Amino acid sequence: MRGHYVGDPEQYRSREQRRTARSLDPVARLVDAADFDVEGCKTGIEAELDEAYDAARAAPWPDPAEVERYVLKGDQPDRKLPVAVPTTAREGSFVQAVHEALAEAMRADPSVIVLGEDIAGGAGLGAPLEGAMGGTFGVTKGLIEEFGSERVRDTPISEAGFVGAAVGAAMAGLRPVVDIMWASFVPYCFDQIFNQAAKMRYMFGGQATVPVVLRMAVGAGLRAGGQHSDTLQQIFTSIPGLKVLAPATPATAKGLLLRAVSDDDPVVFLEHMSLYRTRGPLPEGHYELPIGRAAIERRGDDVSLIAAGAGVLLAIQAAERLATEHQLSAEIVDLRTLSPLDMDTVGASARRTGRAVVIDESPPRCSVASELAAAISEVAFDQLRAPVARVTAANSPVPFSPPLEDAYLPSVDRVVNAVLRMSHR
Repeated sequence: MRGHYVGDPEQYRSREQRRTARSLDPVARLVDAADFDVEGCKTGIEAELDEAYDAARAAPWPDPAEVERYVLKGDQPDRKLPVAVPTTAREGSFVQAVHEALAEAMRADPSVIVLGEDIAGGAGLGAPLEGAMGGTFGVTKGLIEEFGSERVRDTPISEAGFVGAAVGAAMAGLRPVVDIMWASFVPYCFDQIFNQAAKMRYMFGGQATVPVVLRMAVGAGLRAGGQHSDTLQQIFTSIPGLKVLAPATPATAKGLLLRAVSDDDPVVFLEHMSLYRTRGPLPEGHYELPIGRAAIERRGDDVSLIAAGAGVLLAIQAAERLATEHQLSAEIVDLRTLSPLDMDTVGASARRTGRAVVIDESPPRCSVASELAAAISEVAFDQLRAPVARVTAANSPVPFSPPLEDAYLPSVDRVVNAVLRMSHR
């Protein structure tokens, strides 16, 4: 067996150690023990490689204008699906919405599987232990009873292992939905997301698809400490090849997750922990909401409040205070998708109201708020009556101390004050 690359001189091992290691190479030993034409197989592989090499040498250089081609299979906003949520009198929780989306996706398509730590709990032990947990927040509870342990896979505590397995399964034809628990755990599997899932389609010239969904809980305010409270959305949105969704309500969570599962690109699905027990309208049955399209949550004339996920609920509270206490009419843009951004909707709102406040529960440096502020300035500069304001988290890790954590987060007061400062210009 060689060192970590072909040219490694292996000076850290003696010649005898290198010879012994090569004799124990499991691939070589398998070839020696195999009952098939190894040499014929080698000849065929070498011929295939030579043919591919010759074809590549003979092909023209790519067109520089196509440098962004193949980053995503669906790189344009989905305009075939309606932005509006189906009307319903039925109510349900955010947790229920995510559960229903997973169950309906699995019923509709046998290639959909779910995997992660304790998504069933006690897998293989039988009742009452098997299926007792259903994920950290109970989202996947009941799935193993309906779909079995082949499609609902409890995994070891190895994010790198099970996310890597999901990426491979996606390339092989399945549609895995991975529960990473908390976004703060993503560093353990960042290579599998950044170097594999996000790049495969581009590196293979559009010949590969990676239809994997990475679900994770995000957000502070629940006294969960710095290692269980990050959003990391500023990291995910900076990676070409990923789509990033952040629903704010049960209805949008269900519709966006169903769409994410059917999408052929890797999707990061951010579920803010403060939303799990919230309730709201929840349509029955299968419906999908478009990726890459924002929605106007509330109409207004004086300022645009732009947010996603839990930030939308913050924007609603701020809009109500602005209306009742200051007679200001705020329009709320629910982004839904953080990458790709729907700058058509955002820009149109900012141009019409002339003022924009971006709410983002991430530290301010190189954040989604920074990107939106820059993009709004590019598309609406002449119509803006004040600079774009950002209301973000503090530039620190998430504190555990309650008063510090409260100070870390965006707040209604900060949003209202940002609007009032603009209104005096």
